[in-house]
Amino acid sequence: MPTPVPLIILGVVAVAAIAISAFNIFREPTPPPRRTRVPTPVPLHSTIPEAEVEDNNRYPASLRVRARDAGKSAETNERDAKVARQQGQHSEANRLQLEAERNRNLKDQYNRIAAYLIYQKHNPRNKPGLIDLHELFVEEALERTEAAINRARQGGLNSLKIIVGKGNNSRNSVAKLKPAVEDWLRENGYKAQLHPKNNGMIVVSNLNA
Repeated sequence: MPTPVPLIILGVVAVAAIAISAFNIFREPTPPPRRTRVPTPVPLHSTIPEAEVEDNNRYPASLRVRARDAGKSAETNERDAKVARQQGQHSEANRLQLEAERNRNLKDQYNRIAAYLIYQKHNPRNKPGLIDLHELFVEEALERTEAAINRARQGGLNSLKIIVGKGNNSRNSVAKLKPAVEDWLRENGYKAQLHPKNNGMIVVSNLNA
């Protein structure tokens, strides 16, 4: 008497299930996925190798040093180009001028990456309505102040707290960020005042008035 078709199908399925189980038991376990560190963003058209940025990503101070060195090299190139031009060495003057421009670009790139890393260090959670501008250069601080105000407005916030510090770590203990940010806010028509309990913090109010 022929075996019913359903029984044959069940038998095939059972054999397949046993084979799959045996394969899973004896095969090597799949290694866990490797955790990779997110690379530091490099500015568009940057000529700084990404590996070099990664080597310095925990030490933005070293990037500041590189930026300062590049700036000094640019100044030297400019002086040498002027001398070469006065001596009629125009091709050499042009070469030195191009080298000066390259070094100025490097200075800007190093500072831009350093500023990004510094800002991330002081603002790890990116809290709405609060930014910390410690260790930034004045122009970098003003750029981030403007961006933070725009984000606060878009998020429906009516105020923004800006930590600028008291200047204790500035050269000769003279604050640079606080007066610069205060001036920028006043010139752009924002209502701002020092926090009543912390004179290293500026409070900008009526953002959506």
